[in-house]
Amino acid sequence: MWAEVRQNLGIVRGWYSGGQGMNVTELRAASVAFFVSCFHLRDHIEEDPAVPQPTRAQVRDYVKNNPSLQLAADIANTYKHSRRSGGQRACSITEASIRPTGSAVTFAWTDTHGCSCRTDCLDLAEQAVEVWSAFLRSHNLLTP
Repeated sequence: MWAEVRQNLGIVRGWYSGGQGMNVTELRAASVAFFVSCFHLRDHIEEDPAVPQPTRAQVRDYVKNNPSLQLAADIANTYKHSRRSGGQRACSITEASIRPTGSAVTFAWTDTHGCSCRTDCLDLAEQAVEVWSAFLRSHNLLTP
């Protein structure tokens, strides 16, 4: 699953660098695909019998306590369910633009205080990968 997360990050980076064709639907799909795989990494760690039980027991709280991973979860669940139940944060794409020099995607949500928030897809993706890398390294789950 980690390889899938890294592959999806590479695809998003490609869109941002201008290295992809001009298709906003594919750009949006690639952006969401990254966050779905990023969120599902938690499930794979929890269910992998090769991962030590103490690590499997910690991963859910790790995601809940990291803003970038929690936002990735909100994006994945908003996409999966098309909406969120009361009390659950919905986060979806509000802008997607394609330019020859590079594309950009913006996600938006409303925080617990009712304030509108926005973030760039690639910035959030890079943060999420950094946070996951730290977890995987600290639990000796990355091979050199």
